[in-house]
Amino acid sequence: DRAQYDAMVEALDTELGRLLAAVPEDTTIILAGDNGTPTEATVDPWDPTRAKGTLYEGGVHVPFIVASPLVTDPGGTRDALVHLTDIFSTVLDLANADPGPQPIDGQSLVPLLSDPAHEGRTYLYTEGFVINGGPPYDMHDRMIRDAQYKYIRFTTFGATHEGLFALDPDAADEGENLLVGTPEGDIAEAYARLQAELNRTEETLTYAYD
Repeated sequence: DRAQYDAMVEALDTELGRLLAAVPEDTTIILAGDNGTPTEATVDPWDPTRAKGTLYEGGVHVPFIVASPLVTDPGGTRDALVHLTDIFSTVLDLANADPGPQPIDGQSLVPLLSDPAHEGRTYLYTEGFVINGGPPYDMHDRMIRDAQYKYIRFTTFGATHEGLFALDPDAADEGENLLVGTPEGDIAEAYARLQAELNRTEETLTYAYD
């Protein structure tokens, strides 16, 4: 229940404090949330139908905290888009390790740690599917976003519908679907651009089952 969930988070916070106090100061520590808050623990103003397991902000916009001697403004924040795949690339960069010839999805966050103005990614891509494993899937949702808009393509049992949302950093979630009616102006431009970028991204995907 909610009280148990709160107690778990408080215990995690306490143990992280002990860990940070014990490790050498030249250590880089990355803490990332996973898949958002469970429906049962979601509270107002968050929508429980847009929580863990969805591609809405409540399911993909998670805590991401870095403690590192590379951070030039401890306690500061970054506006740049960050993906969990960036952790692997960041660790490779910190270790001066060669990833080899295979393509890497992530981008190193080392420049972002020291420079709050570093722009980072232009787009973020995320997908969710059921069941696990290879296709065909009962549900296969795909999302792409930039700094202002998010486009989601929902596919359930072969039926597809779309959503476009304006992202407000001060709002609890995406708000209303902007594709209700005929999009015009900036909305139409964002719809066309993100739709094209999602199509391009999907064309480059290579799965283990291919």
